[in-house]
Amino acid sequence: GAAIYKGIEDVMKIPGAYIHLYGKKTTKPFRKMGHVTVTGKNIEEVKTKAEKVKRLIKVVAWFIYLLKTGITIAEVLLLLW
Repeated sequence: GAAIYKGIEDVMKIPGAYIHLYGKKTTKPFRKMGHVTVTGKNIEEVKTKAEKVKRLIKVVAWFIYLLKTGITIAEVLLLLW
């Protein structure tokens, strides 16, 4: 489904973390939607930042996101109306 990116704003606050999105509008299993380049003073700093990025950033399909929020189909239809 259509891609929703979560955590991008948080990752953008990490010094040395650079987000590269490929502009794909829909998600598919195992599809690469982008990548994050992480820089630092040493390998330990880079690993720590990379783990934080991994925890923060997610790509989800919009319908899965809506299901997790508990929104009903009727509410979705009202939003689209």
